Amino acid sequence: MSTIRLRSGDRVSLIPPWGEGSPLSNVGPLKGFPVALDNDMRPFVLQPVHTLVVGKSGSGKGSVLHAAIRACLPHCSTGLCQLWGIDPKRAELVGDGAKLLRRVAHTPEGVHDLLNDLYQVMLSRQGARSFQVSVARPLVV
Repeated sequence: MSTIRLRSGDRVSLIPPWGEGSPLSNVGPLKGFPVALDNDMRPFVLQPVHTLVVGKSGSGKGSVLHAAIRACLPHCSTGLCQLWGIDPKRAELVGDGAKLLRRVAHTPEGVHDLLNDLYQVMLSRQGARSFQVSVARPLVV
Protein backbone atom coordinates (compact mmCIF):
# COMPACT_ATOMS: atom_id res chain seq x y z
CA MET A 1 0.00 0.00 0.00
CA SER A 2 1.20 3.49 -0.81
CA THR A 3 0.60 6.39 1.56
CA ILE A 4 0.74 9.98 0.41
CA ARG A 5 1.03 12.53 3.24
CA LEU A 6 0.59 16.16 2.37
CA ARG A 7 1.94 18.72 4.83
CA SER A 8 1.76 22.48 4.84
CA GLY A 9 4.68 23.81 2.86
CA ASP A 10 5.05 20.71 0.68
CA ARG A 11 5.51 21.66 -2.92
CA VAL A 12 3.65 19.23 -5.12
CA SER A 13 2.88 20.82 -8.46
CA LEU A 14 -0.02 19.28 -10.27
CA ILE A 15 0.87 18.81 -13.85
CA PRO A 16 -1.06 19.96 -16.88
CA PRO A 17 -2.11 17.42 -19.50
CA TRP A 18 1.06 15.98 -20.95
CA GLY A 19 2.02 14.68 -24.30
CA GLU A 20 5.03 13.63 -26.29
CA GLY A 21 8.14 15.31 -24.99
CA SER A 22 6.78 15.99 -21.50
CA PRO A 23 8.68 14.62 -18.49
CA LEU A 24 5.89 12.07 -18.10
CA SER A 25 5.68 10.73 -21.63
CA ASN A 26 7.84 7.68 -20.84
CA VAL A 27 5.50 6.20 -18.20
CA GLY A 28 4.03 3.02 -19.67
CA PRO A 29 0.29 2.46 -19.85
CA LEU A 30 -1.22 1.26 -16.56
CA LYS A 31 2.19 0.87 -14.92
CA GLY A 32 1.59 4.03 -12.94
CA PHE A 33 -0.35 7.25 -13.12
CA PRO A 34 1.72 10.44 -13.25
CA VAL A 35 -0.07 12.90 -10.99
CA ALA A 36 2.41 15.62 -10.01
CA LEU A 37 5.95 16.91 -10.00
CA ASP A 38 7.91 16.70 -6.74
CA ASN A 39 10.19 19.35 -5.20
CA ASP A 40 12.92 18.44 -7.68
CA MET A 41 10.46 18.66 -10.61
CA ARG A 42 10.59 14.90 -11.14
CA PRO A 43 7.37 13.09 -11.99
CA PHE A 44 5.53 11.61 -9.04
CA VAL A 45 3.94 8.43 -10.37
CA LEU A 46 1.11 6.87 -8.39
CA GLN A 47 1.42 3.10 -8.63
CA PRO A 48 -1.79 1.08 -9.20
CA VAL A 49 -1.83 -0.40 -5.69
CA HIS A 50 -3.90 0.24 -2.59
CA THR A 51 -3.26 3.88 -1.76
CA LEU A 52 -4.23 6.11 1.15
CA VAL A 53 -4.07 9.88 0.72
CA VAL A 54 -4.04 11.77 4.03
CA GLY A 55 -3.68 15.40 5.03
CA LYS A 56 -5.44 18.21 6.81
CA SER A 57 -8.17 20.29 5.18
CA GLY A 58 -6.82 22.30 2.29
CA SER A 59 -3.61 20.29 1.94
CA GLY A 60 -4.36 19.01 -1.57
CA LYS A 61 -5.86 15.53 -1.08
CA GLY A 62 -8.58 16.20 -3.61
CA SER A 63 -6.05 17.49 -6.14
CA VAL A 64 -4.09 14.24 -5.94
CA LEU A 65 -7.28 12.24 -6.51
CA HIS A 66 -8.38 14.47 -9.39
CA ALA A 67 -4.97 14.12 -11.02
CA ALA A 68 -5.14 10.33 -10.67
CA ILE A 69 -8.61 10.31 -12.23
CA ARG A 70 -7.38 12.49 -15.10
CA ALA A 71 -4.40 10.17 -15.65
CA CYS A 72 -6.74 7.16 -15.84
CA LEU A 73 -9.20 8.65 -18.34
CA PRO A 74 -7.36 7.67 -21.57
CA HIS A 75 -7.33 4.06 -20.35
CA CYS A 76 -11.01 4.23 -19.36
CA SER A 77 -11.98 5.17 -22.89
CA THR A 78 -10.27 2.00 -24.18
CA GLY A 79 -11.96 -0.19 -21.56
CA LEU A 80 -8.69 -1.11 -19.82
CA CYS A 81 -9.54 0.85 -16.68
CA GLN A 82 -12.72 1.53 -14.69
CA LEU A 83 -13.13 4.28 -12.12
CA TRP A 84 -15.33 3.49 -9.11
CA GLY A 85 -15.98 6.12 -6.44
CA ILE A 86 -17.54 6.61 -3.03
CA ASP A 87 -18.72 10.08 -2.05
CA PRO A 88 -21.11 9.99 0.93
CA LYS A 89 -20.99 13.79 1.30
CA ARG A 90 -21.98 14.26 -2.36
CA ALA A 91 -19.21 16.84 -2.54
CA GLU A 92 -16.88 15.61 -5.30
CA LEU A 93 -18.46 12.89 -7.41
CA VAL A 94 -21.68 14.53 -8.55
CA GLY A 95 -22.81 16.05 -11.84
CA ASP A 96 -20.14 15.97 -14.53
CA GLY A 97 -17.64 14.39 -12.14
CA ALA A 98 -19.86 11.36 -11.68
CA LYS A 99 -20.07 10.86 -15.45
CA LEU A 100 -16.37 9.98 -15.53
CA LEU A 101 -16.86 6.99 -13.25
CA ARG A 102 -18.20 3.56 -14.12
CA ARG A 103 -19.73 3.35 -10.65
CA VAL A 104 -20.31 5.87 -7.89
CA ALA A 105 -22.06 5.45 -4.54
CA HIS A 106 -23.46 8.12 -2.24
CA THR A 107 -25.78 6.27 0.15
CA PRO A 108 -24.82 3.77 2.85
CA GLU A 109 -26.58 1.03 0.86
CA GLY A 110 -24.85 2.05 -2.35
CA VAL A 111 -21.47 2.14 -0.62
CA HIS A 112 -22.09 -1.34 0.80
CA ASP A 113 -23.05 -2.71 -2.62
CA LEU A 114 -20.08 -1.10 -4.38
CA LEU A 115 -17.58 -2.40 -1.81
CA ASN A 116 -19.14 -5.86 -1.92
CA ASP A 117 -18.88 -5.91 -5.72
CA LEU A 118 -15.28 -4.70 -5.53
CA TYR A 119 -14.54 -7.46 -3.02
CA GLN A 120 -15.97 -10.00 -5.47
CA VAL A 121 -13.70 -8.64 -8.22
CA MET A 122 -10.75 -8.98 -5.84
CA LEU A 123 -11.69 -12.58 -4.98
CA SER A 124 -11.99 -13.48 -8.67
CA ARG A 125 -8.38 -12.34 -9.17
CA GLN A 126 -7.02 -13.95 -6.01
CA GLY A 127 -4.31 -16.53 -6.51
CA ALA A 128 -3.25 -15.30 -9.93
CA ARG A 129 0.53 -15.05 -10.17
CA SER A 130 0.22 -11.97 -12.30
CA PHE A 131 -2.64 -9.81 -13.36
CA GLN A 132 -2.87 -8.84 -17.00
CA VAL A 133 -5.09 -5.84 -17.63
CA SER A 134 -7.52 -6.42 -20.48
CA VAL A 135 -10.94 -5.22 -21.55
CA ALA A 136 -12.36 -8.44 -20.05
CA ARG A 137 -10.45 -7.81 -16.78
CA PRO A 138 -9.90 -4.06 -16.47
CA LEU A 139 -7.97 -2.32 -13.75
CA VAL A 140 -10.51 -1.03 -11.22
CA VAL A 141 -9.45 2.24 -9.60
